[in-house]
Amino acid sequence: MASTTAPPEMGVGKVSQLRPRRVLTGLRFEDVVAESVQLSQARLTDCEFRGSVLIGADLRDAILTRVRFVDCHLAGAQFENTKLDDVSFVNCNLSGSRFRETRMDGVELDRVDRRGWRCDQGLWHRFPGYEVEKLLGGGRFGQTYRARRRSRVRPVALKVYGESGDDDGAALRDLVVNDKGPLGKRLRSKHVARVVDFGVAGKADHVYLATEYLEGETLAEMIRGDSWRSVPEAARIRLFREMAAGLAAIHGNNGSSYRAASGEGPAHADIKPSNVFLAREGRGRRQTAKLIDIGVSADESSPGGELTRSGLKRMAYDPPEVVFGGMARGPSADVYALGITLLEAFCGSHPYAGRLETVGPERPDGTVLRADVVRMLNQAIPQLPYDEVTPSRLRPVLRRCTQVVSKFRYQDGRELYEALQSIGD
Repeated sequence: MASTTAPPEMGVGKVSQLRPRRVLTGLRFEDVVAESVQLSQARLTDCEFRGSVLIGADLRDAILTRVRFVDCHLAGAQFENTKLDDVSFVNCNLSGSRFRETRMDGVELDRVDRRGWRCDQGLWHRFPGYEVEKLLGGGRFGQTYRARRRSRVRPVALKVYGESGDDDGAALRDLVVNDKGPLGKRLRSKHVARVVDFGVAGKADHVYLATEYLEGETLAEMIRGDSWRSVPEAARIRLFREMAAGLAAIHGNNGSSYRAASGEGPAHADIKPSNVFLAREGRGRRQTAKLIDIGVSADESSPGGELTRSGLKRMAYDPPEVVFGGMARGPSADVYALGITLLEAFCGSHPYAGRLETVGPERPDGTVLRADVVRMLNQAIPQLPYDEVTPSRLRPVLRRCTQVVSKFRYQDGRELYEALQSIGD
């Protein structure tokens, strides 16, 4: 961010009729004291306000992009019909402010006084005992926020299911309503994101799941940024081993209330690059692999001969017995999914997801025949790109993970972990 002197019209001191420029880009305002600042319909981009007092600031209909307010007093500020895109308020006073019809995309609230404010974003009031700070991301199954439990110092990742309007949190809701809790609540593994709380809240009975807050990136983000290719070979083996250790902890958690529908035992049931998190921990900030979103995915398979397009996208990590026969996802299916996930990381793209999306022809009701999918997979799976995997001693391990016949795979995470232990670093 560019650091420049505040323009003269901002000034320092109490000014009752202040009308700064309508377009502010790359400016830093420090220790500015002004009353009733008129910034309605203004555009602020890459700006920072630090240690400033802007009581009653008028930001109605403004557009703020990549703007930071640090140690600022913004009591009574008006953000009505304002667009906030990647805006953060850190250690600020927003008491008595107004956020009506405000469009928030990536807003961060960290140590903010919100007493008496008015905000029609139900998000900020929905969860008793939590202070929601920032939208981290989301998709069709829900949104994930950074939040803090009141009276606690460490933040949590708060995932809210079913915010898209569909009942996508049904699997988790059943566990919560029956007072059993998600699988991760009972796990204590360094390589599985720890669940600290879960429940149902709000008028819409949204299911929420709070897990430890992790700093780093998902494997999916590493693949998109092409940074996996720069990971040293020894580190790749170590991270793969840690992923297997996470699966071993899940599959060995026989005391859990969660079971795969097949009766095979506990399973993650949704292994894919976006559910493998590479957290930066410790003084050296070394990457540690952790599995997230355990056992809460919606099952989109169907026992009939038709599959939906959305179901096909989910099946990109499913083994043949799930795709072909509609069987439930158990430990062996997790092993297959992890194998495909690692192949995607090594190759830079999923080995056959593109072909899944174009399989057809599509039927009038929007479905495709399962037989067409089977035909495509029978051609794609024997041609998986093992030769692109480095170091080469991982190739036989990945080859066994992705066997077409389940009995020839590693049967669970423990077997896979032991195989990775035997090949060394």
